[in-house]
Amino acid sequence: MTDAVVSRPAPDVLGRRPEHKTFGALFSLVRYSFHHSAGDPAGPGGAAAGMGGAPTDGADTPDDSLAGVFPGRAPGDGGGADDPHVAGSRFHWSFWSSLSFKEGVRGALAALLIGFAFSAVEIGWAASREREKVLTIIDDIAAQVEGSAAIAAWNLDAQLANQVIMDNLKLHAVSGVEILLKDNERLAGVRRKPAQDGWLTGPLSRLVFGDLSTIRRPLRQPNSPNGEIIGELRLDLDPVVLARDLLILAGTGLVSGVLRNLLLGLALVAVLHRYVTRPLFSLGRSISHINPDRPMETALPLPAGHERDELGYIAARTNELLARLASSQEAQRRMATRDLLTGLPNRVLLTEELGRSLPKAERAGFHVAVFHLDLDRFKTVNESYGLDVGDRVLREVGARLTSVLRAGDSVARLGADEFAVVAEDIAQPEMAARLAERILDTLAAPYAIDGHSVTLTASVGMALFPGDGRDPEPLLRGADVAMCTAKAAGGGRYRFFAREMMDRAVARLHNETALRRAIEENQFVLYYQPKLETLTRKLSGVEALLRWQKPDRLVMPGDFIPLAEETGLIVPIGAWVLRTACEQAARWLAAGHAVPVSVNVSARQLQEAGLVDLVADCLAKSYLPPELLNIEITETSMMRDLDHSEALLARLRDLGVGISVDDFGTGYSSLAYLRRLPVTALKLDRSFVNDIPAETAIATAVLDLSRSFGLKTVAEGVETEEQWHWLAQQGCAEVQGFLFARPMPVDLVERDFLKG
Repeated sequence: MTDAVVSRPAPDVLGRRPEHKTFGALFSLVRYSFHHSAGDPAGPGGAAAGMGGAPTDGADTPDDSLAGVFPGRAPGDGGGADDPHVAGSRFHWSFWSSLSFKEGVRGALAALLIGFAFSAVEIGWAASREREKVLTIIDDIAAQVEGSAAIAAWNLDAQLANQVIMDNLKLHAVSGVEILLKDNERLAGVRRKPAQDGWLTGPLSRLVFGDLSTIRRPLRQPNSPNGEIIGELRLDLDPVVLARDLLILAGTGLVSGVLRNLLLGLALVAVLHRYVTRPLFSLGRSISHINPDRPMETALPLPAGHERDELGYIAARTNELLARLASSQEAQRRMATRDLLTGLPNRVLLTEELGRSLPKAERAGFHVAVFHLDLDRFKTVNESYGLDVGDRVLREVGARLTSVLRAGDSVARLGADEFAVVAEDIAQPEMAARLAERILDTLAAPYAIDGHSVTLTASVGMALFPGDGRDPEPLLRGADVAMCTAKAAGGGRYRFFAREMMDRAVARLHNETALRRAIEENQFVLYYQPKLETLTRKLSGVEALLRWQKPDRLVMPGDFIPLAEETGLIVPIGAWVLRTACEQAARWLAAGHAVPVSVNVSARQLQEAGLVDLVADCLAKSYLPPELLNIEITETSMMRDLDHSEALLARLRDLGVGISVDDFGTGYSSLAYLRRLPVTALKLDRSFVNDIPAETAIATAVLDLSRSFGLKTVAEGVETEEQWHWLAQQGCAEVQGFLFARPMPVDLVERDFLKG
């Protein structure tokens, strides 16, 4: 960059030149262009316009816009750049920290270093050339004066010698001349004060010309080239004067090289800003305006003139990333708002669509009907035909619902076998009722799946805007409550939401919460109703009966057992009853009273896979002999799945416990199942006992059947002496009822029946 820096004559370099003014103007121009393009890289006040480049479209940005935040947002703009929570949002642009300035400085420094290296080489070459030139001049001077000096020495002519000396002193580089005779006697000589050394000239002159400070030439006899040496000519040279031209030449080259390199660095800054930093500012501004929720709406424009270089590559790759982000967001939104099995909207999207429908309906003066559908006994389809068939049925249900609706109506799958429909522009509730009937008829048609003909019904609940709610959630909740009412009525029908339904639902939820708290706080107690031998009226066992001991009253099982069955809470409650009853019977046994205890097992418990293990665990932990435990199961519960019941009861009998059929005679009362199931006793239902002695046919049949199978018979609900006498005459083994004892706590059982 600084080649031939010493090739110019010194006067040209040391003369007054305008480089310093050009440098200052260019520096100001570059800095101005930075300030006016940082806020708006595409504005006409940018570096390109300021430096003669083609101005681009855009608004001018005032200088004080740089007091805001980079990248690119003017004060007051919303979004990411000024957000203190966004990484990098507090970045402040500065000319001194700009990429163009830093790269320009690096380039200028590199140019200076290279220039200095070249200058050093050129100065060395110039010094060598200057030394050779000095030696040539010295040889010429010596040749010119050598003859005159020899004549003066031969003739001992002091006047001629002084003339020779004065002629040589006219040369500035000569600081002294002496003519010596053969015996070093001085014929003539003059010395003058040498030039003053500078901090740079002294060392440099001594380095280059130090060995030339004194030149000695022998003087020979005149007219005799090979004659006798008669004296010596001594010339003293001033190295400072010899080096002066070299210093001027070198200094001029260095200064001009530095100025040139600085100008090149500033030019590099301007070029980098125009073609690199400024497009980067533009990209940064575009990036700051990207909406993360809708990335493709603010795709980056390719910088003009940079479509095929690195900046274009960055913009293109960023747009590819934005496209992938948009695609990923769309997929995530679809997953978040669509049911994967049917492709229908889910509850989230349905709620959004319903929220948009309600204001329109209010302005138009129409109703909006919200339907909640639940397929009746769909679990049976999965159990009978498999989950794959069940999934295909659900897809077909979604397709049928879509086909039956009008344009503008919406259908969604809420989960499992539940769907929802939103019908707009409902003028009268009767329109919603007709649509519900059409939905029920459509869903009731058989489904042909893999050769199977599946028939289903549905329970439909409806809520109407604005009467049943003015927001999506109350309407969906009301439709759900109405659907539960329709299902409780037997299914295959629809129900409109009514306020009392919600009251019942709230009460049910309150009771369920209280029931869960009762389990956690151990609010249950067991009462025991004695069983007596029919003839002797001696204690033969007890039946454990559950009570809920609330702070203010004792709740009977009929008030909470159905809810416990429905919610599944009967499973932990039943486990507690079984464990507590076994522990109490074990305590009685330890006190010397072998009292068999009967525990009722619900239909829900009967379906639990761990029931047998639970019974075995209770027996083992309480150390109760299994023959003192009797499990009572209603015949309706056993007949729901006869094969399962047969296997389960067989395992229970293997433990050694007794099994009684509760409420016998009210259900199937089949001889076939009595033959298959390993039961040990039948309990004559109280409804038949109440008819004794007026009507005894059923009671007699049950007693005869029990004897024929070798089973023990227990009559429950005995309340009169006549009933007891008849049962004793007919050979009934055990009785229980209010005639003998009501259900009572443990202390009363021990006081009245276990005193001895």
